[in-house]
Amino acid sequence: TVSGGASLTTNATGSDASGIWVEVGDITISTTGIVTANGNGAGSALVIGNDPYKFSISNGTVNLTGNPMNSFTLTVPDITGGTVNIGGTQVYLATITLTGVSSYTVVTAISAPASGYGVQRMLSDMSGKLYFWLPAGNQTITLTAGGKTYSGTVNVTTDNLATATVSVAPTITTTSLPNGTVGAAYSQTLAATGDTPITWSIDSGTLPGGLTLTGDVISGTPTTAGTATFTVKATNGVSPDATKALSITVTAGGVTLPVPVFHGLADEYTAGSPAVPLQVAGTGSESLIVFKVNGTAATELNPATAGIYRVEAASDDGKLRIWKYVQVK
Repeated sequence: TVSGGASLTTNATGSDASGIWVEVGDITISTTGIVTANGNGAGSALVIGNDPYKFSISNGTVNLTGNPMNSFTLTVPDITGGTVNIGGTQVYLATITLTGVSSYTVVTAISAPASGYGVQRMLSDMSGKLYFWLPAGNQTITLTAGGKTYSGTVNVTTDNLATATVSVAPTITTTSLPNGTVGAAYSQTLAATGDTPITWSIDSGTLPGGLTLTGDVISGTPTTAGTATFTVKATNGVSPDATKALSITVTAGGVTLPVPVFHGLADEYTAGSPAVPLQVAGTGSESLIVFKVNGTAATELNPATAGIYRVEAASDDGKLRIWKYVQVK
């Protein structure tokens, strides 16, 4: 506790040394004087010990230099007055919440704000809250926690009550797309991590003819063989947007022709055998409705006498036709 008109100056000289370290108990500053602390590395200028202890300022000036602050407590700082400076810049408390966090989450990197400003603890509370000390005005926050990159802005106010939520920018996880075939239906869903909703678009290039991107699905029926190269973009309002170069190869494929056949008609019969109804089966057989035996309309083959019989089935317009030779001995 620093109170009354007292002032305090500490200067840590070790590579991981603390200017002020309180292992057990609160840090309370209510003086009209000045508290100056310098810390290095993991030590930090001001270190707060274990829960439930907290950092309280009601008066005076606190100057922190070097690595400004490290805390082992998750208690919200109690700032009712006074001034806090980090590296000569006045800063204010801002509460930042990581989206989607429901457990203690370690912060492994902070790329914004600029180096030298303080985060009270490199570990969120169970609801994803972190406490930053930042200059007044709009500040960008970009950090990595729990293997995810969070980004957002906070309008830091001088009442130490600023709050903001930082979200996870999209990362496209689709690495390749399957081939397509001309004339065959195609559908493939793109995938990305990050806060939802995620909006997809074609950033450059074009999809194969016949395919479109709707939501996160590339679908349609390809019309032209070849390879199309394009770049998809995923956005969710959190910077940076994600892009991925992809391609789809469309092959010409083959054409399946109808292959109807005679059903129940053998290759050979013995003279005098019973008559055999003329029937067809297989793809396209429903159009074969005109039957002939040796050029004469018939509904059955009557193998009464020996010989070679030409059995034919054709469509009504004659465009589709099959035939078969049957020997009667």
